[in-house]
Amino acid sequence: MLGAWGQIILLERKCTRSIFNKIYTKATNIHRFSTHQVSNAVNFCLTDAATTPDIAFELIATTQPKVMYICGAKTWVDGCESDEAAALIVNAEAPRLLARIAHHQEIKVVYFSTDYVFDGQGGPYGEDAATAPLNVYGKTKLQGEERVLASNPNALIIRTTIIYGPDALGKNFVCQLVNALKNGQRFTCSTDQISTPTYNEDLADMVVQLVGKECSGIYNCVGTEILSRYDFAVKVAQYLRLDETLIDPITTEEEIQRCKLNGRARATRGLKLGLAMDKTLAALPHFKPRCIKDSLQHWMDCQDVNSLTK
Repeated sequence: MLGAWGQIILLERKCTRSIFNKIYTKATNIHRFSTHQVSNAVNFCLTDAATTPDIAFELIATTQPKVMYICGAKTWVDGCESDEAAALIVNAEAPRLLARIAHHQEIKVVYFSTDYVFDGQGGPYGEDAATAPLNVYGKTKLQGEERVLASNPNALIIRTTIIYGPDALGKNFVCQLVNALKNGQRFTCSTDQISTPTYNEDLADMVVQLVGKECSGIYNCVGTEILSRYDFAVKVAQYLRLDETLIDPITTEEEIQRCKLNGRARATRGLKLGLAMDKTLAALPHFKPRCIKDSLQHWMDCQDVNSLTK
């Protein structure tokens, strides 16, 4: 499992208690790799792997995995605009190399992608919708999808968006929102960027089940509610009994103008994004994603959320 610490922890939890073990091995060994300095993980850099392929070969030879989850990515959307070369290496070239090596050794590859591969004019999007990324992040993730599948046709591409839930690093949208509101800080959210927020516990469940069913190709794994970031933030604040008046609405155009005044670069973003789940739910007929309120309650029942709401 490579990168994106929140997804790694949850995938590990699901893998160790799911049908995954029955399919692949009686005692699955899970290896975690991340550029973050966190416990129980080996440092691994996708950039180094792309520029020094021996690193990738050694990683796979040492761990001998049955499944490789490529969760890591350069996800700072605005930052990608100023360093396209680095984004391409991390989001596309390193995954291509890993997928190629894995293919030769019959290792299942799971690559995580995004709804930013679309232009945001007609979401939520199905897996077969025409792609048209508007920014470097979306372009390099689409290139990552294409290169991974070209190198490993049996790979599974997971498109998802606005992931929230238990996160040891506290980096996801809801963690940032809750921490700001708890400290009396204002939090600005767009009113016109629509998407389908995804509870990471459900995401991990869907991914592991799709792997268990030996699915390949592109699958969308998201929540089923469609709403703006602002509406999502208000719903979270209300449910957690935090001060929603600290949440400031802003349009995308207003945000663009504000960035220009402050001399900050800002990537172009689509307005009507989000992903449709028809294909995934057809493959997983017994799975039902939680609604946002149920997701928050489930999260509150976990120890991880206590520090956010107390």
